[in-house]
Amino acid sequence: MSDDLSGSRGNKGSNKSCDKITPTEMQDVLKKINAENAEIFYIKKSPLAGICEVAINRGGQPDIFYIDITKTYLIYGNLVELKTMTNLRFQSAKAIQIKSELIFPKSL
Repeated sequence: MSDDLSGSRGNKGSNKSCDKITPTEMQDVLKKINAENAEIFYIKKSPLAGICEVAINRGGQPDIFYIDITKTYLIYGNLVELKTMTNLRFQSAKAIQIKSELIFPKSL
């Protein structure tokens, strides 16, 4: 049978971590999603095993997406912790927006 239902495909590269993804590698990903001009704020481990959270500044707006450590799959959408029903993507985007406003306050 060719379908692998064991989930081993998702563990490919599990010895790597999010801090091993280089800015150059992430720029290649950004080009594929038509965001080559975006500034990368950070790449960090997400609550999901083998998945990294990537924060970018896209045209003055913070944006969050998730990518596996092998850079094979990209997830764009909300990540919700079911226990608390916390929207982790929104929480991260809000934190970035607040930090950006503190560093670069809007002129009055």
